Amino acid sequence: MRVLLIVILTFAAGSTSWARVFNINNESFAPYVVFGGAGSSISAKPFQGETAEDLKYSDGSALLYSGEFGFLYSRSFFNFRFGFEILKPPASTIDAFRTNTKLYSVGSEITGYIPKIGLELNLHGDKVSRSFISFSYGASTVTFKNDYQLTADGQTAFPGLADHSTELKGSTPVMTAALGYEGFLSDSTTLLVEFGYRMMKINNWTYTKDASTFSGSYTTGQDWVKQDGSKREIDFSGAFITLGFRFYL
Repeated sequence: MRVLLIVILTFAAGSTSWARVFNINNESFAPYVVFGGAGSSISAKPFQGETAEDLKYSDGSALLYSGEFGFLYSRSFFNFRFGFEILKPPASTIDAFRTNTKLYSVGSEITGYIPKIGLELNLHGDKVSRSFISFSYGASTVTFKNDYQLTADGQTAFPGLADHSTELKGSTPVMTAALGYEGFLSDSTTLLVEFGYRMMKINNWTYTKDASTFSGSYTTGQDWVKQDGSKREIDFSGAFITLGFRFYL
């Protein structure tokens, strides 16, 4: 019995001596996952200018969600991030009116894919936390699908045009700047919070599927433009907040 007790105590002492003591300054590699939210000014702007007359539109979604995963390589004064972000406003339905007469509804789904790299400059910290300023650069590809449903009044206003859908794609560089905080959560996991601003404006949309629309018929590869031929612009820029976790190995 005494021998067994000695073995247990020896094992416990050995386990304690080998237990990991977290020190964020000594950690160098961590996968991470981040979730974010932002205000959006997109609303009905993508659909303005579809017809020769100036129609009125209901409000669209005022939110923009994002998710990002990747890995971090950390040094004492700076960190490198390599990630992949998915940007997605909630699916929304917008109604188009001539005065008080509803002509059609359009349901839209937008999804953005952004591989990105980032640099964090550590401003202040201790063994279990740090604050930093971050900068990132990415290349976005955004898909945009719209489903149009015409009312009886809409079929009268646009003779020969039936319910239809359009599928589009656009791309642009994406730049962000943020102020962040990272703190110890448990074991080898940290909690990450960031407040920042995203610059992302797309004005080079093209059709990825043939479609007949209010301004005529279009084929794959043609530009998605307004009735007057001017380019369409969708601005995803704005302030954001993110919450995430890093898992140091």
